[in-house]
Amino acid sequence: MRDDLPREDLINLGGGLYVTTIERTLLDCAYRLSPVQLMVRLFEACGTYAVPPAGSRVRCAVNMLLASGEITPEHPSGERARIFEFYDAKGRRALPYEAQADSLPWELCFDTCGRPTRLWRRAPLTSKERIARYIDGVGHTRGVAPLRHVLGNVIDGSASPLETEVLLMLCGSKWIGGEGWEAPWVNRRLDFPSNIRALSGQGYAIPDQMWLDRGIIFECQGKAFHVDEQGFEVRNGRRAGLEALGFEVREITDAQVRNLEIWDAMLEGFSRALDMPLRKRTPAFLRRRDELHGELFGMK
Repeated sequence: MRDDLPREDLINLGGGLYVTTIERTLLDCAYRLSPVQLMVRLFEACGTYAVPPAGSRVRCAVNMLLASGEITPEHPSGERARIFEFYDAKGRRALPYEAQADSLPWELCFDTCGRPTRLWRRAPLTSKERIARYIDGVGHTRGVAPLRHVLGNVIDGSASPLETEVLLMLCGSKWIGGEGWEAPWVNRRLDFPSNIRALSGQGYAIPDQMWLDRGIIFECQGKAFHVDEQGFEVRNGRRAGLEALGFEVREITDAQVRNLEIWDAMLEGFSRALDMPLRKRTPAFLRRRDELHGELFGMK
């Protein structure tokens, strides 16, 4: 890194060691990444999840934490603050940024069998608005152009890689191969009235993607990510509660999005349910769509 970086672009770790802020980091890597790779990193930075590299040192550190009991699949109630919804029931942002989130530690996610995954929950590092303000203030610095070019496709609040992929395929602009649909509420809390609490066994739900005015909810069921601690019972109780509120609930799995033939068949139904048109399937659009899909799922 250059040694003349502005102080506001640096975080002091002590001992003479500094790291760049998340906004500066994204700016500095923007020109080295493809647009799709950059968008995926932007979604992660503006969301509530992290997927660290699968290197031997990371595995060793996680195994040590598991062996010591520092992290476990169980989360006793009231033991510590946890990360849940991104927006509260009134649509207000519920989570602070990382710099303000000392009370919200990183939390390893486990699958329904209690096995650790690569997914971690953590407070959002930044937001689309903060990144836009930052690049407006740095002039013509290298990386501004590619970052500004893709920023319009980013949506705050994603909680898993699958959610990010679905949001890009559905709501990304046609120029990147997305359908350009209206963005949903992402991970917004819905409180259940007392009669529905009895039905669902829960006081509230946090749908992955919700078009509130259209009464449609998409739940992204990743193979190894974003699973519920109690598994089948919690998922089905939540669905029963949401349907009792009048929502139509559609579930999307990793395997369905990964297979373009299946995904295209599902899109027809999504389009009718949401009353949002599919992009005209021109050769140019299909080429961009196939490139977006191929890069999203080729990154894993």
